[in-house]
Amino acid sequence: MTDAIIIVQANHFRKSEIEFEVTGLGLYDKVLFKYLAVENYVGKDYVEIRVCKSSECQNIDSEIEIIKVEFSITK
Repeated sequence: MTDAIIIVQANHFRKSEIEFEVTGLGLYDKVLFKYLAVENYVGKDYVEIRVCKSSECQNIDSEIEIIKVEFSITK
């Protein structure tokens, strides 16, 4: 099972959230990040997502990945 949380939230968002795509086995197959900038915002934004690919995410030996995403919003 995969778990994910936003550890550094974007600054200029109307929507900034994580969704999970579930396989037929009831396990999370994909982590999806969805973002929508506030109206009329043009510029850069940034988010960091912590992904754990273990059922024991608090365990120090868990497989954890930090994903850093910087993106540009244009008109």
